[in-house]
Amino acid sequence: MFYFLTFVLGIVIVLFIVHKYTRLEFVAHARLLWKTWSVWLIGAGTALGVYLSAVPDALVQVWLMLPADLKAALPVNVAQYISYALIALGVISKFIRQPKLDQQRKELEKKDE
Repeated sequence: MFYFLTFVLGIVIVLFIVHKYTRLEFVAHARLLWKTWSVWLIGAGTALGVYLSAVPDALVQVWLMLPADLKAALPVNVAQYISYALIALGVISKFIRQPKLDQQRKELEKKDE
């Protein structure tokens, strides 16, 4: 997990440096993106996937604590499917308008012009 967070932080730093010295521009409503469903869902799915890769023993311990009838009903890699589903829902939610954020985005874009 440490390597993943270091990688993400490195990408953010590189983007800020490229932004400073080139014509790369961030969208005017970048601060609002943290409030969108898609960012939260994709973030949760990615974090779950990275956690499962980094600490596979935790998933095994949870699996061993489940009752036998629940184990029979769930596939062994259900947590992996949940991670994939969160990422897919995040992509799908990009197409859903969030009215309050849409108004704020329009106001920020007008200020930027």
